[in-house]
Amino acid sequence: MRDFVEIPERAGVSTMDVRYEVGPFRLDPARRRLHNGDAPVALTPKVFELLLAFVEHPGVLLSKDDLLQMLWPDTAVEENNLTHCIAKLRRALGDDIRARRFIVTVPGQGYRFVAAVRAISPVNGAGPPERPEGAAPSQARVSRLLVLPLKILRAGSEDDFLAFSVPDAITSSLWGLESLIVRSSATAARFAGEPPDLEAIATGADVDAVLHGTLLHGGDDVRISAQLVHVPDGTVLWSGVAQARRGDVFKLQDSLTRRIVDALAVQLTARDGQLLRLDVPTSGHAYELYLRANQLGYDARHLHAARDLYLQSVDEDPGYAPAWARLGRVYRVIGKYEGDGLAQSMVLGEGAFTRALELNPDLPLAHGLYAYLEADLGRAQDAMMRLLRQAGTASDSELLAGLVHTCRYCGLLDESVAAHERARRVDPTVRTSVAQTYWARRDYQRAVDADVDSPSYVSILSVGGMGRTNEAIVLANEALRRSTASRTARVFLSAWRAAIEGDRQRTLAGVESTMRVGFPDPEAIYRFGWMLARVREDDLALELLRRAVTGGFACPFHLSADPWFDTLREGREFREVLALARDRQTTARAAFVALRGDELLQVHAKGAAIARG
Repeated sequence: MRDFVEIPERAGVSTMDVRYEVGPFRLDPARRRLHNGDAPVALTPKVFELLLAFVEHPGVLLSKDDLLQMLWPDTAVEENNLTHCIAKLRRALGDDIRARRFIVTVPGQGYRFVAAVRAISPVNGAGPPERPEGAAPSQARVSRLLVLPLKILRAGSEDDFLAFSVPDAITSSLWGLESLIVRSSATAARFAGEPPDLEAIATGADVDAVLHGTLLHGGDDVRISAQLVHVPDGTVLWSGVAQARRGDVFKLQDSLTRRIVDALAVQLTARDGQLLRLDVPTSGHAYELYLRANQLGYDARHLHAARDLYLQSVDEDPGYAPAWARLGRVYRVIGKYEGDGLAQSMVLGEGAFTRALELNPDLPLAHGLYAYLEADLGRAQDAMMRLLRQAGTASDSELLAGLVHTCRYCGLLDESVAAHERARRVDPTVRTSVAQTYWARRDYQRAVDADVDSPSYVSILSVGGMGRTNEAIVLANEALRRSTASRTARVFLSAWRAAIEGDRQRTLAGVESTMRVGFPDPEAIYRFGWMLARVREDDLALELLRRAVTGGFACPFHLSADPWFDTLREGREFREVLALARDRQTTARAAFVALRGDELLQVHAKGAAIARG
């Protein structure tokens, strides 16, 4: 594999102002000018774009298809158009036919730009100063990074998935570093565009630096041209071109990751260094399967295909922890939301997470994702405690999102909201389940405002809670008509609609169909009990409420405050359930404080009112 070929960049030079020096020529992309010494060189627009494509990919073999895609991305043109542009460019550069100094033809393959290329400063024309490998650039320390999806320069290849998966893998490998905050791939997808809007990214994603680039593939080779820039000013921190065989994609990604760390002058702790050394796949093919699965795993329509690819990956490379962690997530989602072998999926998911943490006990990806399965299985307090230990050593928004979820299950509603607020300070675009926490606090407008799910069943419940019953029913009907709604969401919404309409039989039918398959999530079981209380199925409602509390969801505030429980509230059994919920909340808060969660989330004075429930 050929490692990255760097184009040296001066710290403090904007991508909009960088100029290139190629032999006696000076190329100014922003002003679309080429000079030979002081003399301007006339180029047609397409010939100028061709030169710029070569300069941005020095030494890289570009096929004719690559160049056609770069110059005419949305138009079908004849190959001779490219041939004429090549000829015109050679004449403009004075490229001698007997000894090519700039553009070399590789018969049957394409063209290679062989002249040396360097970036120069527009201020004084000087070349970039010498700087030791990995030395810090002169500008202020960068601490927040976004890795954008790559632009595909020639679409239609089976390797197109790398445009998403390589940046996603880089993001995952940098998660958990103590001195660098990395935005999620979901955040990056929101800002993907050509060219990147650096000002919008800086403001909307709240970052200091962006990595963006292009992907080319041909035969067995993968090529990435990447640029790391400071935002919003566009200062180039580093740029380079890489080429690797398909089986060496991890080396390409790992090289990029290390270039980022060097260019940003990240001060690695001993723990950070260990994190970067761990999780190296031993099989290129297994790693490719993992990357393919990552792309599919973000789409609910392809979860089973993602699961199968992860299984193939860990079978071929059983020591790669991230693949086990992602497999655990897919098992949980398939089992819980698609009803596919629920009990077995949960067991298999737990086994996958356990294996991931055996291989890498500090893997943030595994800790964050595992917390949701543990909450489903009634171990929210254990998950909360583990996340607090991990969050104390790393500012990772996904760990904090897990705390939003597990604190709510423990009845620590203010703490859950505080974890969300801390996560948003780390990553303003992170997705958490705080909308459900607001619902449990009966803060319905905030629940609606914070809801990011689709279908947005928390919003539907909250609109109903605000007394807008007819509107809530219309929203529920619309959600039920959507083909994207999971089986679990459809059952839940149908039961809730029946409950709010006072239809006892349909409410019972929805609840029983879910309970028959052994649905484990105690929060969902609690809400089914709440629905049954609405239609006066008192005995079954109390049974489910007790099962929810003993099973790991203790929320005494909602039990005390929600009017749907008014007919049960004076009964002995309901009071016992409420007392049990308060005891569990008290135990969880003691564990939270013992692990300094109150200091981490700054909730020293909060929670007293909710504690009284």
